[in-house]
Amino acid sequence: MVDLLFWRFADKSPDHNAKSLFDSAQPPTSTQINFKMEDTQVKKTLVICLALLVFASMTALAATKGTTVTINGGKMTIAMQPGTIHPAASRPAKLKTIYSNLGTGTDVYNCCSGWTIGGSSGPAGEQWIAMPFTPKKASTVKQIDVAVGYVEGTNEIVISLDADTSGLPGKTIHKWHFKNMPTFGSCCTLDTVKYAKGLKVKAKKQYWVTVTTDTTDADLWGAWNQVWNGATGGWAFSTNGGAWTATSGTLGAYNVLGTIP
Repeated sequence: MVDLLFWRFADKSPDHNAKSLFDSAQPPTSTQINFKMEDTQVKKTLVICLALLVFASMTALAATKGTTVTINGGKMTIAMQPGTIHPAASRPAKLKTIYSNLGTGTDVYNCCSGWTIGGSSGPAGEQWIAMPFTPKKASTVKQIDVAVGYVEGTNEIVISLDADTSGLPGKTIHKWHFKNMPTFGSCCTLDTVKYAKGLKVKAKKQYWVTVTTDTTDADLWGAWNQVWNGATGGWAFSTNGGAWTATSGTLGAYNVLGTIP
């Protein structure tokens, strides 16, 4: 019931003709939720938070911690009360943007709505997310920034750069274990991983940035914050250790930096 109520409140209807479970779970955009820090927008946020609290009290959710809940069968995580907001760190001057969907200032990403990232024993269930990008020119990846926030469990995720196989994440090119994510519901700290030697990527060839878990963080509940402007596109998910599945919806916020000849 909470899912249906949430969509009615957001003035959206589930897509019953969707091809995957995510297609029926398109999230509210940053504009719809109005999670911006100006005074009038904060008032709107408080109204939404109160409504969601009422909805949450009416039925059991997949996972809850304080004012953070999962909706749509655990696929999404919502922070009903925004946390600390501060500008993101500036991009290293020597690096160029290979791909980015990040905003600026204190609106780098949606603080309070994200795709659930969970381990096999986590309270929100196991779910991994992958976002694609296609370099315009042959480049060397040296840094990746993802907006993934922490809710509970072991504060660690696995971030990887993967090749593409038939439109889905394929062979892992390199992976990192990132610890100490910011609290979900805050903005605009990013989870930054680096590779000094660089990782070569080809022009006009699709690659993937994936966020997963392993045995070291199986109890994790986190969320990949959605983009600041509600932009949508194709991406992929995996649940309960299953194969990657293509879907579409609001994108997770991230960038890929490096050198471009």
